[in-house]
Amino acid sequence: MIRRAVFLLAGWALLNLGLTALTGFGGSRLRCPFEVHVALLASTVVAGGWPRPRPLALGLGLAGSIAAAVLMVPQIERTASARANYGPRWTLTDARTVARISGDSGANVLATPAGVDLSLRNTGPAPIRVDLRVDGVALVAAAVVEPGTERRLEWRGSRTGLLFIEASSTALDGQPAPVDVQIDRRSP
Repeated sequence: MIRRAVFLLAGWALLNLGLTALTGFGGSRLRCPFEVHVALLASTVVAGGWPRPRPLALGLGLAGSIAAAVLMVPQIERTASARANYGPRWTLTDARTVARISGDSGANVLATPAGVDLSLRNTGPAPIRVDLRVDGVALVAAAVVEPGTERRLEWRGSRTGLLFIEASSTALDGQPAPVDVQIDRRSP
């Protein structure tokens, strides 16, 4: 009996250390799904054990797990290849996304098959050089935008989903310079 309790406590400590190591970089949002399972395991221990499930219950559980896996597997590649927003905050209001960037920045923007309209406005006192990429495709490369002017572009996508838009703006001497970026989602 004592030997079983020692193994139980040692296993419990290893489980908690493993979960802490697994979720150490993600904080509570990645730890949250495991906390429910740890509480269920603890309540099972307190209740005195886990009864062997009936074959029907085991089969239904297995079928549900396989169905969940079938739904989740196609999303793994998309999630693994996703890019996080970086740079200043990009603000979304209805069908418009705006940001004032200085240097490099990138954001995920929801697009429709009708596409998006993009505009870059130089609000500063001197000319700036801008680059703009959509899903890695360069739309604008080292283009000079004069003070008080705006450069408008259109992107006609063929799918509904997230586009990763990256913008870079520098003064002619290479130092970061502000530019206003506005992205309008077209209605289908």
